[in-house]
Amino acid sequence: MFDQSRRNFLNYVASLMVLSPKPIGVSTVLTERFREDYRHHPQPQSVSFSRERSIAAHRYRIRTITAGVNLKTVADLGPIESAIRFLQKARQRFADAGIGVQTLRIATQPLPEYMAGRSWRDVLPALRAIDRQISAADILLSVGPVLVDDRMDTEIAPWAAELINETSRINLSITIASPDHGIHRR
Repeated sequence: MFDQSRRNFLNYVASLMVLSPKPIGVSTVLTERFREDYRHHPQPQSVSFSRERSIAAHRYRIRTITAGVNLKTVADLGPIESAIRFLQKARQRFADAGIGVQTLRIATQPLPEYMAGRSWRDVLPALRAIDRQISAADILLSVGPVLVDDRMDTEIAPWAAELINETSRINLSITIASPDHGIHRR
């Protein structure tokens, strides 16, 4: 059987399409890399592989392309700007190949890791600025889990409500259970 998973295959195709110095189509990727693999692995009878048949002919649509970034502080916009450029280039390369991309997204490490000792309220202005920047680029941002420990923090709920009300493209999560501690009861 074919030893590449679909996820690995799509990651490979996406990487080539985005990083290739010349325009590259999905059928080119198949010809250059995967055709040999298909030749050496038995295929189900219902699947036929031919040079004329390309993945683009199936009108695939990418649900989301996510760029993961690590920020030093909430004011560290360099990685955000770089991710925006990367994601826009990726969307364009897929569009050029006839493949639509529904959503572009940036994900960071958990927000407390780059709050640099600031309070929840103190990071709101920087998050609003990031929201304006990603909104202009039509990109979503996940600031990751804002609370991962099993501890009570009475400021998180009002802060999260304010963040959600004042931004349009930022989302967050709060860990409520873990394998080590089960349901977090605080």
